[in-house]
Amino acid sequence: MNDVDYRYLLGIQADAFRAIYQLLYKAMLSPGSTIAELLEGGIQSLDSWWERREAGMREADELTKSILLYNAVSVSNRFLSIDRLPPETIGPMLWTLTETYIGQTHSPLQEKAIVHILSSIRRWRHMLEALEHMSVDGTEVNAMESLERINSFLVDKQQDDFNKFLDGLALHGEATKPAMQYAWNVNDSMAYGEEKNKRLLAASRQPSTRYV
Repeated sequence: MNDVDYRYLLGIQADAFRAIYQLLYKAMLSPGSTIAELLEGGIQSLDSWWERREAGMREADELTKSILLYNAVSVSNRFLSIDRLPPETIGPMLWTLTETYIGQTHSPLQEKAIVHILSSIRRWRHMLEALEHMSVDGTEVNAMESLERINSFLVDKQQDDFNKFLDGLALHGEATKPAMQYAWNVNDSMAYGEEKNKRLLAASRQPSTRYV
């Protein structure tokens, strides 16, 4: 999918593609599960699971652990790296992690998982599409509002690093490489702890209905 720069795919039915990105998201929550296990109950059951899925702390914690352990989706002991996931899978993952990070957890590990996802994106088109699907169920939203959501909790050098990272994607198709090759350095959250707390408090007071 990334070979076609995440533009419209021909020859794949919409229902089939929806099942694929939902299945990949579910696989991230259950590393190592077989396709048969993930599809227990059939496609209709998968659709129902997607619709009633709640982006809560438990789900964010499961995503965090899986991302930091594998940095990939594990299905039947095979791995699909995050950079190969469709935006309709990455967007809801980012929504879940940022929603609870801003509102409740402020967990360095959860922030690290957010950085892992963003840093895995290697093309500007992929990044833009992921931001456009950064909602609870993958429906399209305003990409700039999604970007604003991420920027809202970045401090000092983190914002500079992230801006450079995005510039590298937009200008060259490849990410630039700030410290540790990440979109930003999570350790800076500790160095600027007081400012970070102010940012998170301000971000948590902003309405998030546009993402729901």
